Amino acid sequence: MPLRKGSSQDVISSNIGVLIREGRPKNQAIAIAYRKAGKSRNPGGEHMAIETGTVKLTKPKQTIKYKKGWLDSFGWDGDKSPAVRHAALRKAVNASSYARVSRALALAANIFGSDAAKADRAWLERTYGAKEKK
Repeated sequence: MPLRKGSSQDVISSNIGVLIREGRPKNQAIAIAYRKAGKSRNPGGEHMAIETGTVKLTKPKQTIKYKKGWLDSFGWDGDKSPAVRHAALRKAVNASSYARVSRALALAANIFGSDAAKADRAWLERTYGAKEKK
């Protein structure tokens, strides 16, 4: 179903619902709907703080600048071997929570296109996800 045109909160909410029913992840649906409306979800302007660093969005193209962040403080780096990354993720889960580490990896995978983050998120789900669901 095509998205509605407009920038009112009613139109944005409707578009978010359409995108979620089409199978998009919630955060992605929200971002697409706000982008379609020509609005920023962050009323403060162009900077948006996230768990894994700082993202600077500039218009019309998105320029992303990454600053060393929370997950990196445990030694996680997408360029390191899986064994080193998994050890860093274990430390992060023990220090905070499975959900927070999972969100940080999701952001790294979605925003920065990190294949290592996608693989590590799958590993995290296999290793800790079953424990969280009980």
